[in-house]
Amino acid sequence: MMNQAMSPVGFVAKLSDHTTIQNGDVVKLDKVDMNDGNGYHPANGVFRAPVKGMYMLSITAMNREGDPVHLALMNGVKELTRLFSRRHC
Repeated sequence: MMNQAMSPVGFVAKLSDHTTIQNGDVVKLDKVDMNDGNGYHPANGVFRAPVKGMYMLSITAMNREGDPVHLALMNGVKELTRLFSRRHC
């Protein structure tokens, strides 16, 4: 049962402008619309869960036509999942 006194945790953030991301870069979402629980840190692009629990993350990415996209969701150095997109001929 959820503790009724527990504060909600969640964030909504995005890039304020187009950017080029290189291999190994951390995407730092600089426009933060909501940051309940203060778990997202825009200065370093890291979300640290302030309480144990299950979290859902949703990512939307766009690329120039023909350019491949490779994104990985990381927990420290551990890859949790990967997104890959390429142009279909």
